[in-house]
Amino acid sequence: MWLSLATTLLVWYWWLPHAPLWAGFYLATLILMWVAQRYAKPIGHIWWCYLPFAVLFAAPFMIINYLSLRGIDVGWLWEVGSCLVLAGLLWMVHFGVKRQRAKTALLKSEARIDELTQLNNFRVFNEDLLTIYQQSQISGTPFALYTFDIDHFKGINDRYGHLMGNQVLEAVATRMEVVANHLGYPDVRCYRTGGEEFSLIIPQIVPSIKQAEKIAWRIHDELGALHFVSEAGQPFQITVSLGEDRSRSDDQNYLDVYNRADQYLYNSKRAGRNTVTINGQTLTQR
Repeated sequence: MWLSLATTLLVWYWWLPHAPLWAGFYLATLILMWVAQRYAKPIGHIWWCYLPFAVLFAAPFMIINYLSLRGIDVGWLWEVGSCLVLAGLLWMVHFGVKRQRAKTALLKSEARIDELTQLNNFRVFNEDLLTIYQQSQISGTPFALYTFDIDHFKGINDRYGHLMGNQVLEAVATRMEVVANHLGYPDVRCYRTGGEEFSLIIPQIVPSIKQAEKIAWRIHDELGALHFVSEAGQPFQITVSLGEDRSRSDDQNYLDVYNRADQYLYNSKRAGRNTVTINGQTLTQR
């Protein structure tokens, strides 16, 4: 695009009669084009930067056109005024497009991010799970999926109120991300997949049951160590029930691992909650 514009301008400046200094004006236009591209965001952000720059950008064209016409008055006041009006209209269009893009980006973000916890939502979880499953099938490297929910969360809402329940969800999400960043695996991803249910995907996991147990108990203990105080001054803590499994070479569908992990989560709940189930084995004691 740059080359085509530069070529077109070169032909235009060279074609003008009675303009021996056309090369200087051509160079000035190229410099202004570079400035416009390099600093497009700050220039286009506010009108009192955009309009003066628009006039400056048009100046080489107007001046060399004046020189080419040897001073003939072609209504320069009208020319400058028209330039300003056109620049203003272009800025309004630019601002409208920019605002629409920002609105669209916000809507896309809201469709993918859980508003309360700022974690990825189930829609993103589903997309990521499919992508990681496909990559795992190609590479032959398994991935792990941990899913857990907060025990007796309805009781927290009923006893302390929904605002307190929201604070619990926010705190769990924050601590979950901290734990994920310190597991020693790159690109660990966290999600809120339901009301009080959360999930965590670890791509390219080390195939070790002991390692899986260690991670599961770490998540369990870190969340269980959170302390809360109700508006009435009542301190309380939470517990979680957790299920984990990893992908298998004979999985037929990307949801197979999630279905197993989810089933193991319910095994933990049926075992009395506040525990973990790894690869189908419920561990109530360590």
